[in-house]
Amino acid sequence: MLVLPGRRRLSRRAVLRGATAGLTATLGLPILDAMLDDHGTALAGGEAMPVRFGVFFWGNGVRLEQWVPQQVGPDYPVTPLLQPLDDAGVLPWLSVASGFVCPFGQEVVHDVGRAALLSGSYDVGQPTVIGLGGNATERSVDRYAVDVLANGTPFSSLEIGVSKAGFGLVPDTNSVSWEEPLSPLPAEFSPASLYQRLFGDALAEAGLLEARQSVIDLVKQDAEALSAKLGAKDRARLEAHLDGLRDIEKQLVADPLACGSFDPPDMLPEEALGNEPIAERAKALADLLVIALSCDLTRVFNYRYQPAAGDTYFHPIGATEAHHVMSHDSAQQDGVAAIVAYIMGELGYFLSQLAAVEEGAVTLLDNTAVYCVSEVAVGRTHVTEDIPILVAGRAGGTLQAGVHVRSTTGASASAVPLTLLRAIGVDVDSFGEGIGKTYDVVPELLA
Repeated sequence: MLVLPGRRRLSRRAVLRGATAGLTATLGLPILDAMLDDHGTALAGGEAMPVRFGVFFWGNGVRLEQWVPQQVGPDYPVTPLLQPLDDAGVLPWLSVASGFVCPFGQEVVHDVGRAALLSGSYDVGQPTVIGLGGNATERSVDRYAVDVLANGTPFSSLEIGVSKAGFGLVPDTNSVSWEEPLSPLPAEFSPASLYQRLFGDALAEAGLLEARQSVIDLVKQDAEALSAKLGAKDRARLEAHLDGLRDIEKQLVADPLACGSFDPPDMLPEEALGNEPIAERAKALADLLVIALSCDLTRVFNYRYQPAAGDTYFHPIGATEAHHVMSHDSAQQDGVAAIVAYIMGELGYFLSQLAAVEEGAVTLLDNTAVYCVSEVAVGRTHVTEDIPILVAGRAGGTLQAGVHVRSTTGASASAVPLTLLRAIGVDVDSFGEGIGKTYDVVPELLA
């Protein structure tokens, strides 16, 4: 049972525990006021608030004329493809970086772009390896963040994915995260499996879902004891946290298949990839990822919405052809723009959920840096200039937010991840290798 000190101080590492009939559960807590100093700007023990870092990746680029704002600096005008992010209310946390260039050119561009934009490297002397790291020679940007942010969290990082539909509808279940370029860390596509990983062995027991037994039920006694010792605001936050988990549990129990609990890809008929439950899967995974970040189960994540050159069918908006195929059809560019807007809406939902989590005087999104990028600028032409890049969050106050930064000299896109790594405290003087290497940051992105 949790016991609070006299001043109602609570350790950031406090958890809820419970057990019944041989099943045990451990449930993390979001940052509560009881865990903070008197100003709400640091933890009670004087430690700085935790900073998080993540990557959001989507395939096939954008339509630049509907993406790039016409004005630089703060209060930039919202373009059609950024409108869903404005609708989600996250523009104050969002910076646009435009005019940056993938330095490795356009040959076999999708995998080249994935390697270059996530690691600043590409082995030009070797043929590309479709579906893997695109022959990067350095590890991906999120792995550098693990070095400084993992700090004893239960999971050094989490890798999730929404669409498995790769080039030509070949299943692509790799993430866009790697320590070794040809051995990418696998993305988790099943919300049910992610839930099991995050919240203990109890849910993994074969009969638990069938018995409709909840992890929250197992920790109920501990939760009630803690609630009785908290202030009104923390009690409400704890209740909302548990209610959110309960809602996810109900969704998984009611229809786990609709949430992405598919058989392995080699067991799927090909046409199944054209009917992926992308809307349900994205929401459930985003909700779980927000809970994991707020409960300090991890501080690093990699969210691959779809693979490079992905042939996702965006049936929620009525698309009847695959994304990559559409991107190369000049007559379907309005449909491509609609797909990009849909993906930005999904990103907007995720960011809005981060912004909804209070952490003392700020929000979880204020304490996070998210590098959002695609592998090409325009899918139809494979243009690698003016790569679409967004930076979300303030990284605990080290990043500027709500600005449009444009390179007028065609600077290497490697400058953006280097800037973010410096902002979260990674001691590196450069990022990338060969012609992808840069020592330059983007000063306008730094606070």
